[in-house]
Amino acid sequence: MIKDFDNWNSKKKSVNEKDVKDIFFKEREVWWVNLGLNIGFELDGKSKDFSRPVIVFRKFNKDTFWALPLTTKIKEGRYYFSFCLPSGLKNSVNLSQLRLIDRKRLVAKLGYISVDDYKTLQEKISGIINKKAI
Repeated sequence: MIKDFDNWNSKKKSVNEKDVKDIFFKEREVWWVNLGLNIGFELDGKSKDFSRPVIVFRKFNKDTFWALPLTTKIKEGRYYFSFCLPSGLKNSVNLSQLRLIDRKRLVAKLGYISVDDYKTLQEKISGIINKKAI
Protein backbone atom coordinates (compact mmCIF):
# COMPACT_ATOMS: atom_id res chain seq x y z
CA MET A 1 0.00 0.00 0.00
CA ILE A 2 1.29 3.44 -0.94
CA LYS A 3 0.94 6.02 1.82
CA ASP A 4 0.25 9.70 1.19
CA PHE A 5 3.13 11.15 3.22
CA ASP A 6 3.01 14.45 1.30
CA ASN A 7 -0.56 15.20 2.48
CA TRP A 8 0.30 14.12 6.02
CA ASN A 9 3.32 16.43 5.98
CA SER A 10 1.07 19.38 5.02
CA LYS A 11 -1.42 18.46 7.76
CA LYS A 12 1.42 18.03 10.28
CA LYS A 13 2.60 21.58 9.60
CA SER A 14 -0.85 22.96 10.44
CA VAL A 15 -1.10 20.76 13.55
CA ASN A 16 2.28 22.09 14.70
CA GLU A 17 1.03 25.69 14.37
CA LYS A 18 -2.20 25.00 16.26
CA ASP A 19 -3.16 27.30 19.15
CA VAL A 20 -3.76 25.00 22.13
CA LYS A 21 -4.32 27.38 25.05
CA ASP A 22 -7.98 26.23 25.31
CA ILE A 23 -7.27 22.49 25.09
CA PHE A 24 -7.16 20.53 28.35
CA PHE A 25 -7.05 16.77 28.86
CA LYS A 26 -7.11 14.25 31.71
CA GLU A 27 -6.23 10.62 32.22
CA ARG A 28 -9.00 8.17 31.23
CA GLU A 29 -10.31 10.47 28.51
CA VAL A 30 -10.79 9.25 24.95
CA TRP A 31 -9.83 11.77 22.24
CA TRP A 32 -9.57 11.91 18.49
CA VAL A 33 -5.95 12.83 17.70
CA ASN A 34 -4.09 13.65 14.50
CA LEU A 35 -1.92 10.54 14.73
CA GLY A 36 -0.57 10.83 11.22
CA LEU A 37 0.96 8.35 8.82
CA ASN A 38 3.56 6.12 10.35
CA ILE A 39 6.11 3.54 9.32
CA GLY A 40 5.67 -0.23 9.04
CA PHE A 41 3.32 -1.72 11.63
CA GLU A 42 2.82 1.51 13.61
CA LEU A 43 -0.87 2.44 13.71
CA ASP A 44 -1.87 5.24 11.34
CA GLY A 45 -4.53 7.87 11.63
CA LYS A 46 -7.44 7.52 9.21
CA SER A 47 -9.34 9.86 6.88
CA LYS A 48 -8.16 13.20 5.51
CA ASP A 49 -7.23 14.34 9.04
CA PHE A 50 -5.06 11.27 9.70
CA SER A 51 -6.87 10.90 13.03
CA ARG A 52 -7.63 8.00 15.34
CA PRO A 53 -9.16 7.75 18.81
CA VAL A 54 -6.78 7.24 21.73
CA ILE A 55 -7.00 6.88 25.49
CA VAL A 56 -5.07 9.42 27.56
CA PHE A 57 -3.19 6.85 29.63
CA ARG A 58 -0.70 8.97 31.63
CA LYS A 59 -0.58 12.76 31.74
CA PHE A 60 2.93 14.15 32.29
CA ASN A 61 2.19 17.88 32.12
CA LYS A 62 -0.22 20.27 30.40
CA ASP A 63 1.33 19.47 27.01
CA THR A 64 2.21 15.77 26.84
CA PHE A 65 0.77 12.38 27.65
CA TRP A 66 1.08 8.71 26.86
CA ALA A 67 -1.63 7.67 24.43
CA LEU A 68 -3.00 4.24 23.63
CA PRO A 69 -4.60 3.99 20.17
CA LEU A 70 -8.00 2.34 19.76
CA THR A 71 -9.39 0.14 17.05
CA THR A 72 -12.92 -1.14 16.48
CA LYS A 73 -11.41 -4.43 15.28
CA ILE A 74 -11.73 -6.53 18.42
CA LYS A 75 -8.47 -8.31 19.09
CA GLU A 76 -7.40 -10.74 21.80
CA GLY A 77 -4.02 -11.49 23.31
CA ARG A 78 -1.36 -10.21 25.65
CA TYR A 79 -0.99 -6.85 23.90
CA TYR A 80 -4.70 -6.04 23.56
CA PHE A 81 -7.44 -4.94 25.92
CA SER A 82 -11.08 -4.79 24.86
CA PHE A 83 -13.75 -2.65 26.51
CA CYS A 84 -16.92 -0.71 25.76
CA LEU A 85 -17.15 3.06 25.65
CA PRO A 86 -20.10 4.59 27.52
CA SER A 87 -21.83 4.84 24.12
CA GLY A 88 -21.75 1.03 23.95
CA LEU A 89 -19.19 0.92 21.12
CA LYS A 90 -16.73 -1.93 21.68
CA ASN A 91 -13.04 -1.16 21.12
CA SER A 92 -9.66 -2.77 21.53
CA VAL A 93 -6.60 -0.97 22.81
CA ASN A 94 -3.30 -1.91 21.19
CA LEU A 95 -1.01 -1.90 24.26
CA SER A 96 2.16 -2.31 22.20
CA GLN A 97 1.48 1.03 20.47
CA LEU A 98 1.82 3.19 23.62
CA ARG A 99 3.36 6.50 22.58
CA LEU A 100 3.98 10.06 23.71
CA ILE A 101 1.58 12.62 22.23
CA ASP A 102 1.60 16.42 22.35
CA ARG A 103 -1.72 18.16 23.00
CA LYS A 104 -1.39 19.92 19.64
CA ARG A 105 -2.52 16.63 18.10
CA LEU A 106 -5.81 16.62 20.07
CA VAL A 107 -8.91 17.13 17.90
CA ALA A 108 -12.06 16.33 19.92
CA LYS A 109 -12.89 14.62 23.21
CA LEU A 110 -15.12 11.56 22.85
CA GLY A 111 -15.60 10.74 26.53
CA TYR A 112 -14.03 8.56 29.20
CA ILE A 113 -13.32 4.92 29.84
CA SER A 114 -14.68 3.56 33.13
CA VAL A 115 -12.60 3.61 36.31
CA ASP A 116 -12.61 -0.21 36.38
CA ASP A 117 -11.45 -0.49 32.77
CA TYR A 118 -8.73 2.09 33.44
CA LYS A 119 -7.46 0.08 36.45
CA THR A 120 -7.37 -3.09 34.33
CA LEU A 121 -5.54 -1.18 31.59
CA GLN A 122 -2.96 0.04 34.13
CA GLU A 123 -2.40 -3.52 35.35
CA LYS A 124 -1.93 -4.84 31.79
CA ILE A 125 0.56 -2.08 30.89
CA SER A 126 2.41 -2.65 34.17
CA GLY A 127 2.65 -6.36 33.36
CA ILE A 128 4.20 -5.60 29.98
CA ILE A 129 6.62 -2.96 31.28
CA ASN A 130 7.72 -5.01 34.30
CA LYS A 131 8.26 -8.26 32.36
CA LYS A 132 11.87 -9.34 32.61
CA ALA A 133 13.88 -9.47 29.41
CA ILE A 134 14.80 -12.89 28.11
